[in-house]
Amino acid sequence: MRVAIVYPGGVIPPDRGSLEILIWNVAKRLKEYVHIAIFCSGKKRQKLREMVDGIEIFRTPKILRIVDKFIEFVFKFIFHNDQYVYSQYCYIATILYMAICLRRRQFDVIHIFTFSQHLPWLKSFNPKSKIIINFNHIRFVDIDTKILNRRLQYADLIVGVCEFVTNRIRYKYSEYRDRCFTSLNGVDIQKFYPYNGCEKHHKGSKIVLYVGRIVPEKGVHLLIEAIKMVVSKYKYVKLVIMGEFKPFPAYPRCAHFPFMKEIGSLNHGYEQFIKSKIKEVQKYVELKEAMLYENMPDIYNMADIFVHPAYIDIMPKTVLEAMACGLPVIASKTGGLPEMVLDGTTGILVPPGDAKLLADAIIKLLANDDLRITMGKRARKRVESNFTWEHVADRFLNLYSETL
Repeated sequence: MRVAIVYPGGVIPPDRGSLEILIWNVAKRLKEYVHIAIFCSGKKRQKLREMVDGIEIFRTPKILRIVDKFIEFVFKFIFHNDQYVYSQYCYIATILYMAICLRRRQFDVIHIFTFSQHLPWLKSFNPKSKIIINFNHIRFVDIDTKILNRRLQYADLIVGVCEFVTNRIRYKYSEYRDRCFTSLNGVDIQKFYPYNGCEKHHKGSKIVLYVGRIVPEKGVHLLIEAIKMVVSKYKYVKLVIMGEFKPFPAYPRCAHFPFMKEIGSLNHGYEQFIKSKIKEVQKYVELKEAMLYENMPDIYNMADIFVHPAYIDIMPKTVLEAMACGLPVIASKTGGLPEMVLDGTTGILVPPGDAKLLADAIIKLLANDDLRITMGKRARKRVESNFTWEHVADRFLNLYSETL
């Protein structure tokens, strides 16, 4: 079986990026069973075509990447919005080039991630290939219904990264429900593991950790508010916030989700807003820049609790990485997070947007070492049973067989 994985915006091998990490780790496991090739973007000094670890990688020529950047600039200039990634013009030069390359090489399965606007091009140039589209975020599902409906007719299978996403596709596009499947995210459990068997022996303050983009929808400002409440009762605590102030384009049609209008008002000037809130409790909060992926196991292992207070999220890799490192996770009961964190077993789920309940959950785990350690051990076991890259590769392999 010949399989091509297509991600026009990604750089492979990755140094960061959730999707790139997923694609690369799964491809390394799939190569034992199928001929695998990856079609992606590129960066300086990377070859247009090369073999890496037995995987064939095809990259977009620099001139086409420049063309796509120019089209993006023109789009934003004309339409005065940030909806380019959802439009038919997104990576148009790249996908045409990839579609032609794919046709020349005749793949049985073409597995594209995220960009449904590329489905018509891929199917037109490769009518004999089976096309699979993978949705790893709700934002790319909740675009204009008529537009996505037209695009999905070109997909032989439609994959959501969690049941939350898949069920939403089934509900909105019932005519394609029989084509819908779920393949959960994964993590490298050999790389991410508890150094001390989930036992933490800190001298001084316990560490509460957040890792991810620092944007309104992730609820970082709520976490700071919660820590203000925590330190009024529990002084020996330190909140570490690690990530980048790097917003994604606004949700296209997601205002119906709770809090979307509220957090939309925070988009402008969010970095300054967060830094001003940190000053109010600067003794207890440390803001760190994002680190290289290779160094992240050390960061998780320095912590006692991982917190993900998002208003809406799907299946963030940071939560899986934290669980793999034996951390109990406090997360919002929203999106795909309940499919990862079992409330009362591997962590605690709280309603999104509630700083008080978030603070109560943090205090509960800080005050009970046995509960915190037990939840961390269960979190590790849950990842081992459901969320390894081997699990993801097996699910993908089954999907490929399903299409043929």
